[in-house]
Amino acid sequence: MSNSPAETEAIGQRFAQDVEVGSILALKGELGSGKTLFTKGLVAGLGSNAAVTSPTFTIVHEYPCGRLPVYHFDFFRLEDPQSVARLGLDDYFFGDGVSVIEWADRFPEFVPGHGLNDDVELAGEWPNDRKNSAAFFENLSVATKKFGPPEIIVVGLGPGSYAGTRIAISAAIGLQVSSGARLIGYPSICAMECDGQEYCVIGDARRKSFFFARICAHELVEGPSLHSEGELKSKLAVLEDDVPIFCSESLPRFERAVIGYPSATILARLAQNPQRSFSLPPLEPIYLREPHVTLPKAASSK
Repeated sequence: MSNSPAETEAIGQRFAQDVEVGSILALKGELGSGKTLFTKGLVAGLGSNAAVTSPTFTIVHEYPCGRLPVYHFDFFRLEDPQSVARLGLDDYFFGDGVSVIEWADRFPEFVPGHGLNDDVELAGEWPNDRKNSAAFFENLSVATKKFGPPEIIVVGLGPGSYAGTRIAISAAIGLQVSSGARLIGYPSICAMECDGQEYCVIGDARRKSFFFARICAHELVEGPSLHSEGELKSKLAVLEDDVPIFCSESLPRFERAVIGYPSATILARLAQNPQRSFSLPPLEPIYLREPHVTLPKAASSK
């Protein structure tokens, strides 16, 4: 609740601390209720000094500076769903920034998840810690009790820990059977938190080899492919300086690589975009090599 324009801006600034790539803020309220002031505070909180004005006539304003770009929409003057559809909203919603929609309640069907209810919130995101796998079903129980059975289940397919990925897929299948939800899979490495649209992921694939993948706008554009240490170093040496490189474990031999993990929040948001290419059951991990099967030795004949 805000009692003044200054308070409304301050609320927007506080929101800026928590938003991330793919955040969509659906604003509703009467004329003069402070929707644009809130957006002004949000943009300032993200580190931009841009002059924020209502996009009532232009429909969308873009504020590219700051920690994340902000795409500011106003649905007030749009007369029909066709007008909204022509905006190409998915390019903004699932791009590299934060979307803010004034008068979002005029066309809620265009807002992913119809995110207009006051009680919509993130159930929980638990750290990437091997010890937390034991608490998975406890955390899942808390979420389902609070929000009810899921409509969509999305599971990360790797590449990553073979056992961990198999456990995740098995748990997702079990939950799908019990809930009747739609089950889809997506590469885990496409759900990294990153300030830019493009990044790379590398990892130790064992047997003296490493994998490399390049992601743009949360889509795989290259790989994952296997390389020797020398091959990967050569590949990274020609990579643009502003492209981040992530790995899930310490790899000091690759100096630019920083440790990072896929985000369940981003994976969930990606699942709301019907334009993306998801894997459908039966789901399998992303294999870096063909599965190797060792046949038992035949019993020696006497």
